[in-house]
Amino acid sequence: MPFVLLWLCWQTLASAPSPGRPHPAPAKPRVTGRPAPRVYLCRGSRSYAYHASPRCEALAWCTTALRPATVAAAQREGRFPCGRCWPPR
Repeated sequence: MPFVLLWLCWQTLASAPSPGRPHPAPAKPRVTGRPAPRVYLCRGSRSYAYHASPRCEALAWCTTALRPATVAAAQREGRFPCGRCWPPR
């Protein structure tokens, strides 16, 4: 039993920073900025808009699957903002 107490005291002292040794700096989280806003695109060949929500009423006519994208990616594809759900509220 005395050996266990001696070992625990030694571990506590060994892990504490000494006056001559600085504390290790905590790891900083990576900051990548604000995430790009998500928009939704209908995959149909005649679709031309991007939508703020997958529940936009204009998407009722979409017969294909929806896919998420960023505003910049949608604009690069030549898409325009939806007149019903854009700007998002």
